[in-house]
Amino acid sequence: MADTRYHELLQLSEEVSDPDYYQLLELERVVIDEDLVEERFKRQMVKLQAIQSPKHKEFIEFLKGELKKARVTLTDPERRRKYDQELQDERIAQLRKLCSHMLVDGTLSQQGEISLVEEGKRIGIDPGDIRRAIDEEMARAGAQRVAAKRTDTATQAASNSMLRELALQLDEARIAARFAEAKARHAEQAKERAEEEALRAVRRAKEVQVLVHQTAQREAVAQEEEREQLESEVRRLQTLLDEREKEIGGLREQLEMQGRLSARAEEERSRRAGDLRASGSLAWAHLTWIVALLAGYATRTWVPGAEGRVDAVSARLSSVRLDLLAAVVGGVVVTLWVACLILARRRGRKLFVWVTAMMAVLLFGFAAVYLRLRG
Repeated sequence: MADTRYHELLQLSEEVSDPDYYQLLELERVVIDEDLVEERFKRQMVKLQAIQSPKHKEFIEFLKGELKKARVTLTDPERRRKYDQELQDERIAQLRKLCSHMLVDGTLSQQGEISLVEEGKRIGIDPGDIRRAIDEEMARAGAQRVAAKRTDTATQAASNSMLRELALQLDEARIAARFAEAKARHAEQAKERAEEEALRAVRRAKEVQVLVHQTAQREAVAQEEEREQLESEVRRLQTLLDEREKEIGGLREQLEMQGRLSARAEEERSRRAGDLRASGSLAWAHLTWIVALLAGYATRTWVPGAEGRVDAVSARLSSVRLDLLAAVVGGVVVTLWVACLILARRRGRKLFVWVTAMMAVLLFGFAAVYLRLRG
């Protein structure tokens, strides 16, 4: 039974049981244009890609590979020439096998020879090559031609059918062999790809391992360097902080010293200002008393008749009034003296001594005036 997968998948003629590259692309064996080959290739590939059924999945992949080889071969003149020669030799070898089966009894009937010629024409062998192949095969087998006792259509048809069935079996065996070879080649290629992938994976794993190791080393070195830099920076900052703290401590001490000095200077300025104001006030008071005493003395001494008038006044004043006036004035002077002494004591020792001396002079002056008036 003929293999119908070519007809089912590529819509080739059912008579084509083992198509060659021309038949796969539905081309005639004439001068072939590359564009035409490319067009037919794409058309056949579209047919295969449109099939969604997984029924002939492996055979479809086999056909795709055959179509690719057909396109490459038929578009290259040198490859096409070699392929034509190989195809012719293959067809002749097939015809020789068929002929050897017909010569099993050492004879070749007329009907058998006619069937062989028809089969040779069907598979594309030149008539001259057909005759030569049959003659060579008969000579090799030592067979002889025998005339048929009776030649009719039924007998010839039976012979043709038998030879055709034998040819189909050879085609199926050849297709199976090519398919198995393609599968083996595909499996070998898959194995090679898997081995290459495994080798690449191993190399990649080693590279990754080396890269990880190098990265870890670089990171460790970088971390160590960073740690050292940080420690160095911390030490530098600590040193700088200590220096700044020392500077701040020195500045704080200087500021405290300047503050104490400023406070002392301010106290001294305030004390001196108070002393000056107190001294000024006392000076004005003493100056006033001295001026009064001098004025009284001058009036008594230099003014004509003043002494007589003072004596007259003194005579008219009674001793009681004079004593009372002296007591009042003395009390006022003593009160002022005590107040000035208290103020001077608070302001400073020098001012206290100075005020004591001035008040003593003032009291002596008052006593002198009093005694003068009493005498």
